[in-house]
Amino acid sequence: AELGNAFNAMVSDLKDYIHNLETVTAEKERINSELSVAASIQNDMLPRIFPKFSNHDQLNIHAKMDPAKQVGGDFYDFFYLDPEETKIAFAIADVSGKGVPAALFMVIAKTLLKTHMVQGLDPAETLRRVNNLLCEDNTQSMFVTVLLCTLDLKTGVLFYANGGHNPPLISLSGAPYRFMDVKKGLALGIFEDSKYKLCELQLHPGDKLYMYTDGVNEAMNNEGEQLGNERFLAKANEAWHLESDQFDVAIRQTIDSFSGDAEQSDDITTMTIVYLK
Repeated sequence: AELGNAFNAMVSDLKDYIHNLETVTAEKERINSELSVAASIQNDMLPRIFPKFSNHDQLNIHAKMDPAKQVGGDFYDFFYLDPEETKIAFAIADVSGKGVPAALFMVIAKTLLKTHMVQGLDPAETLRRVNNLLCEDNTQSMFVTVLLCTLDLKTGVLFYANGGHNPPLISLSGAPYRFMDVKKGLALGIFEDSKYKLCELQLHPGDKLYMYTDGVNEAMNNEGEQLGNERFLAKANEAWHLESDQFDVAIRQTIDSFSGDAEQSDDITTMTIVYLK
């Protein structure tokens, strides 16, 4: 009798376990399905057709974002600022954290940046205003680093402002790539009324700019070692002669080779810009 009771109890527990397992599996499938939809929506928000400005021959641009999870917090953007299509804005950014919270914050930041830029504000003033908006009711203390630029396609004058983002690589007048000297500034969403420095740079035909998030230079291998700025810069100069899309492929292949089978630890986003004439 005791053996029978124990057996019946075991069968009942097993049925409950199977039911709970089926419920958990169905819930995981639902969540994965929703994350896939969210990832698709996020990708649709980023320009993905290259060359984007094929009706102009002053600029070559290529960009890509690879999230560490199904959705990420990195983003890039570029768009015209005038009906005549003579001025373009471009930005790259990295939201704190990863996954769904970072993706939601990314959507807000990206929308605010573009909304203010198309109103005719310069990059520094745009960062100042967007920072104040992101600081409001930011109970989760999230933040985003941003490098925001405008380029006059007729004159080659580049204006830019930095909100705590990595300095891009730059190659001027056919010289090797180097890290661009940019004012750091504070990431957006931390302190209200932060100030941002508006800087100016004259570009000439053939000058190149490579913007990236820290998923590039901080990519890690199984030993916990980072790719680092020296290896990153050395590879960039090895691949200097390549077209913008192939140059980006070469950098990403270096990251993959260095990381091996280590799990991607951070979102990886890059944007290559070549001023042609």
